[in-house]
Amino acid sequence: MRTTAMTIMLRYMVSIKLAAALSLSAACAALAQDSIAEPPVSSALTAMVVERAASGEERFRPADEVIPGDIIEYRIAYRNQSGGALSGFIVEGPIPAGAIYVAGSAANVNDAALEVLVDGEDWQREPAYKTVTTLEGARTRIPATPSDYRAIRWILTKPLADQTAVAGVYRIQVRQ
Repeated sequence: MRTTAMTIMLRYMVSIKLAAALSLSAACAALAQDSIAEPPVSSALTAMVVERAASGEERFRPADEVIPGDIIEYRIAYRNQSGGALSGFIVEGPIPAGAIYVAGSAANVNDAALEVLVDGEDWQREPAYKTVTTLEGARTRIPATPSDYRAIRWILTKPLADQTAVAGVYRIQVRQ
């Protein structure tokens, strides 16, 4: 069964969160100078199906349609255009129930800490853990697998300077 890119894009929308450290004075100054101010952050999300040629080389095509088993690479880019540095910048990418995170595929070009979200747990760095209940009723923590991940995020460890971009890449596989 094929799924349209619109469905994929809606289900895999990427959200950002700006911490309270956003320089409100810079944003207010920008608004005062121009009644039609640019948004403080611009963003782009590209979804590409990863295909492997007979030579082993990876090729990419837009994820207009996907089928179970397809690998989708998400390329996320944000640009700070707030007029000041942004602290506590977080880039988050969901992994819905219809997909599995491809282990080790998350990469970024900026200085950021990668965390994953497992159902019923707080955000954590890899290796991630989950809590399970044994047959005897005891609760214990065991290693989580990439199929347990529901989202990933990058937390910038340094402020994102004005007119600077941050980018992240990760892959999911459509469940079979």
